[in-house]
Amino acid sequence: SMKANQKIYLKNKFNKIKKLKNILNKLNKPRLRIDSEKIKRISHNTPIIIGGCARSGTTLLLEILGNHPNIFSIPIETHVFCPTGYSENPNTNIPFNINKLNKIITKYPTNYFCKRWCEKTPKNIIFLKQILKHFNKKVKIINIIRDGRDVVLSIHPNSPLIYWVDHKRWVEDNYEGLKFKKDPNVLTIKYEDLILDYNKTIKQICNFINENPKPLLDLNIKLKKDSIGKWKKIEYNRRINELLNYPQAKALLNQLEYIS
Repeated sequence: SMKANQKIYLKNKFNKIKKLKNILNKLNKPRLRIDSEKIKRISHNTPIIIGGCARSGTTLLLEILGNHPNIFSIPIETHVFCPTGYSENPNTNIPFNINKLNKIITKYPTNYFCKRWCEKTPKNIIFLKQILKHFNKKVKIINIIRDGRDVVLSIHPNSPLIYWVDHKRWVEDNYEGLKFKKDPNVLTIKYEDLILDYNKTIKQICNFINENPKPLLDLNIKLKKDSIGKWKKIEYNRRINELLNYPQAKALLNQLEYIS
């Protein structure tokens, strides 16, 4: 019938319009192209890579360094330098996806005066050998360490009901990082020093990365001193005893001069 034919005609027309809209949407979708000029400018100088056991101050350090006019702190954990770091059996032979890093750098606005980037993913700490090799040692790596007794009590904002780091991770990640303590391209600092002796620690870091410390010394930054020594509260005795009884934990706390 005429009515049925009209329905078929309208349906076909509707489908054609829908198909055309999908094509136009795909064409109009902004594509992330790598800004080669920006990459060239920001990757010209020695990069800074931060690693360390989670909940040890890696994010705080990244935020502080991002206030330096010469440094672009990449605001997300890229996992570029620890591609399998969070898997059960990390494979340290997988090459780094620098193209992915460049796309991420392109995505975020940067101060035009930035001349180097800084990347932070905690698990970078177990890939130091590969990172040094990849950059032919033309890289500055900062390993930040924190008292394991406070680390194992730390709660992540995304999961407020669980402790974020277990005893095993604190021991293993820190032992991996300490293997490179004497490497001239690796600086090992303590979270507690950053909080309690900010100026001295910032001068040490800026000397290591060859930057003027003044912009970071002039920062009006609030540092949480109450995050240090939380483990002393009696309600945490059981958790702390579990850490102290974990193999190598006490020896590591001793080596790092948190206990004697």
